[in-house]
Amino acid sequence: MRTRLLVGTLLLATAAIVAFFIPAAFALDDAERAAHEAELQREAADAAALLGERYESVRGVGPDGGVDQDGDDETDEDGGEDDETDRPVPAGADEDHLFGLYDADGRLVLGVGPPGADDPVRSALRGRSATARVGDLRVAAVPLAGGGAVRAAEPASEADVRTRAAILRLASAALLVLLAGSVAAWLLARRLTRPLRDVGRSATRLGGGDFTATAPTTGIAEIDEVASALNTSATRIGAMVARERRLTADTSHQLRTPLAGLRVALETELAHPRPDPTAVLTEALGAVERMEGTVDALTDLARDEEVGAPIALDEVVAAAAERWRPFLRAQDRPLHVEAASQATVSARVAALDTILDVLLDNALHHGLGAVTLAAEAAGGSARVVVADEGRCPLADDRLFARRSSSAGRTGIGLHLARSLADAEAGRLRLVDQDPTTFQLVLATVPGGG
Repeated sequence: MRTRLLVGTLLLATAAIVAFFIPAAFALDDAERAAHEAELQREAADAAALLGERYESVRGVGPDGGVDQDGDDETDEDGGEDDETDRPVPAGADEDHLFGLYDADGRLVLGVGPPGADDPVRSALRGRSATARVGDLRVAAVPLAGGGAVRAAEPASEADVRTRAAILRLASAALLVLLAGSVAAWLLARRLTRPLRDVGRSATRLGGGDFTATAPTTGIAEIDEVASALNTSATRIGAMVARERRLTADTSHQLRTPLAGLRVALETELAHPRPDPTAVLTEALGAVERMEGTVDALTDLARDEEVGAPIALDEVVAAAAERWRPFLRAQDRPLHVEAASQATVSARVAALDTILDVLLDNALHHGLGAVTLAAEAAGGSARVVVADEGRCPLADDRLFARRSSSAGRTGIGLHLARSLADAEAGRLRLVDQDPTTFQLVLATVPGGG
């Protein structure tokens, strides 16, 4: 891309320079020609002022004055130019400029020039200054006040050399502009391609699973829009993947207890078969249904596909007690239930079931003695208390911190329970470490109890 930008910019700059250079060269040629002619006319006018008095002194004089008694000009042996030892040169004029003084009849009187008047001299004799190219000379002629004319000539090659020098300067300036354009194009291409490479690297990292990859801002609106869209996509995809990972870990954690119960029931039935063989199948089917419900509930909770509705808190507490009483009884641990709050709360049943399952599972595996499950209403809120007779070694802030799923049975369930409580506009906290006492506070529905 950098090469294409650079080549495109250079082609555009070259086309612009050529489009400007050609007419500028013609205009410069015309300007140089006009300047040379003006300079030559000025020198001719200076020569006219210098030769005016001399013309009066030689008018009508014989051979010694440059005009013979017959009125013919004296010429050199080569047929037309006077001896240069007598040519007048105004101050400031170039040494190779030729000046000639002509009388009113168009004859050369002094200086260097053709014996007879040429077109510029004839125009000057008629009272008009004139400039023209005659052979290899550029000629200018100006009239004299008392009659006659002064002719100034310079080699045409001199003007051509000046014109070529001016065009060469113009071409040099064009090359400098092209060089500056090349540098600017290179810097622009670099400024444009570098952020695009950064965006590309960020996209590659995102494709490789690094959702923390972000494309930097560049100050270029179009590229920043692409970078912003990529960063937004990375954030959303990262959140989605993290949610799915949490769902996997939470589901695995919540399925451990029902799977363990199902295994115990099957092993017990194998060791001590009951007269009714369908009893264990019924229990197993119920366990499978509870696991399916757990998976569906966690999936809905993770994707926020369910909206809370008014539910009777006592019924949720009683259902949780029925689910966990067999597990506690298997360890000879009593479960005391106090569910007479008559409170109605707005929450998702799956969320409350999962919170209570986590707290009761924690009491089963990490607590001691009897377990208490109580629901009570107080003012505009309802409280659910889960307590046992053991001691919790961790404070509230560390207890609910999410840890790796490889850390056994700790670090996932309680964090999940607190997250669900927060999602239901409730609050779950450890109110006492000894004995271990958890409290879930929920807002009640007005008029519901």
